[in-house]
Amino acid sequence: MSFPRKILSLPYCLYVFLIGLIGSQKNMKPFKINHVSEISLSYQNKVAAKDRPKISNAEDAYKLLHAIWDKDKIEMQEQFYMLLLTNANRVLGRVHLSSGGTTGTLVDLKYIVVSIAKANASAIILAHNHPSGTLKPSKADIDLTLKIRDICNVLGTPVLDHVIITPHDGYFSFAQHEII
Repeated sequence: MSFPRKILSLPYCLYVFLIGLIGSQKNMKPFKINHVSEISLSYQNKVAAKDRPKISNAEDAYKLLHAIWDKDKIEMQEQFYMLLLTNANRVLGRVHLSSGGTTGTLVDLKYIVVSIAKANASAIILAHNHPSGTLKPSKADIDLTLKIRDICNVLGTPVLDHVIITPHDGYFSFAQHEII
């Protein structure tokens, strides 16, 4: 069976889907709808809106993050978190995105997008620790932050800040230093 040129120029996955729907090839059976899993996203908030912490600046973010950070790991293992915020900058929740070694951690960007969608967040604040105690962001820190910012801009969910925290010496704010 031949297909119009328009169908042949479609992305391959869509082409395969259409082939499956119409079952036009000898060895290919039509897709059965009951063989496709349903995906659902849910978010269960256990804190009343009026009781959620409000983040007005980098210091507020630092104080909250430092209070909730695992003190047994802050000097030993780099970890990456994300605060999900409402449009009034109230904290919907936090997401632990990754844990690494003493000098770095990897973040799955898809997990950020899924978390934002799941909580219907209006904005986010990124955070990670430097076990070494240095407050200066690395080039990798800056590059990752800008990449996440660009992805979130497409979603319409701004990255308000990225805060680096240390065990004893305070924090570094990407927003205060105009990196974001």
